[in-house]
Amino acid sequence: MRMRLAIMLLVLAGLAGMPQAAAGADAGRPLVLAIKLDSEINPVSASFVKDSIDRAKSDHAAALVILLDTPGGLSTSMEDIYKAELAAPMPVIVYVSPDGARAASAGVYVTMASDVAAMAPVTNIGSATPINSNGGNIGSDLRKKVLNDAEKKV
Repeated sequence: MRMRLAIMLLVLAGLAGMPQAAAGADAGRPLVLAIKLDSEINPVSASFVKDSIDRAKSDHAAALVILLDTPGGLSTSMEDIYKAELAAPMPVIVYVSPDGARAASAGVYVTMASDVAAMAPVTNIGSATPINSNGGNIGSDLRKKVLNDAEKKV
């Protein structure tokens, strides 16, 4: 556990210097992979994150950094992402960036499932309420049921 915390602190210290690419594993430095997720949370982005976690595992990366900027998306894809994060053998760090980025709706859960969450200046997180596929409110009894399920996530 202490080793994992030490690795996460090292990664956070180096975040500013590695915005999108993998940090080199040369000269005894740990390999840290970084990916950019700056779209809606959907089956394609969920597959991208899961594949990136698999790559980090096969490359023996010390950590995976997700540079996140999302308006949210599908709850099923969000669940695929956060389950993959929670099962990852290496620390997963979510960095909401660049300045002005957001982790809204499903992005909140993706961020909460990470081992470490960090945010660039002038970013925001929140506004996580289930809505229907047309962007409208869900009616009465079904709304209560969906909200109750969403509150139990992560």
